[in-house]
Amino acid sequence: MSKYATHLKTCGVELVDLSISDIALSRSDAIVGIKLLELENTPVLGGDVFVESNGRICHAYANWSIQQRVGEADGEFLNRTIVSSLAYIMNYPDLEHATPLFVIVPKTL
Repeated sequence: MSKYATHLKTCGVELVDLSISDIALSRSDAIVGIKLLELENTPVLGGDVFVESNGRICHAYANWSIQQRVGEADGEFLNRTIVSSLAYIMNYPDLEHATPLFVIVPKTL
């Protein structure tokens, strides 16, 4: 199991109550997750944002997405996805009565 998969399993919040088979991470855990994916040379294709408030999780209807550009080298794409994803997560606004949660979508082979 990859370090990222272990991180998801130990730190993530399952979204089964929303009938979604994904795992969300807090902002700090999402940042760690992105850095683990970078170490595993796995680009991030984007992600979705959820919010948790009073023990309930709902969709924030916010997301980001990154596609490989024509002629872009794999290494450049990896770096761009990591930088863009970290920027999105770090710059996502703090919420007064809710906590943002992030579902990361890594590129799979």
